[in-house]
Amino acid sequence: MEDQYTEPEEQPEDIQDEDEQEGAVELYSKWPIRLFSLFFSPIFGGILLMINLRKVGYKQAGTRVLLFSIAYTFATAILLGGMGITGGIIPIVFNLMGGVILSDYYYKKYFPDDDYYPRPVWGALAVALLVYFSIFMAMYYSGTLPPEIIKVLNKK
Repeated sequence: MEDQYTEPEEQPEDIQDEDEQEGAVELYSKWPIRLFSLFFSPIFGGILLMINLRKVGYKQAGTRVLLFSIAYTFATAILLGGMGITGGIIPIVFNLMGGVILSDYYYKKYFPDDDYYPRPVWGALAVALLVYFSIFMAMYYSGTLPPEIIKVLNKK
């Protein structure tokens, strides 16, 4: 009798990749969180991190991160406003510090490994720009923009 040996069939590569990818999810990485905090405010970076945390099941941690980012933004605004600092490099430095806290403390605390796929930020960027444009238009039509900006906008 002839021994019939058949090699086990290999799984196609795309099926193997799916099995390996089951543990990984798409998350916003550290850099978008830092950059949204820097260019918009730590609230936007906190929202991105909250989305990540909720996506993996840390709902309470997501809420805490969002509350931290809101409190940090308002505390910074009150502190700098009380000191009469409304522009320049100092508010940018405070925004960057908020982003670093979000990405280097909170992000590393809940995502110590790099077992995720980076999520595209285009949708979040569109929402952030829409929010800022809406705030700008509300300030423009209510007359609360600084006079220097109104002069520039009225020049044609």
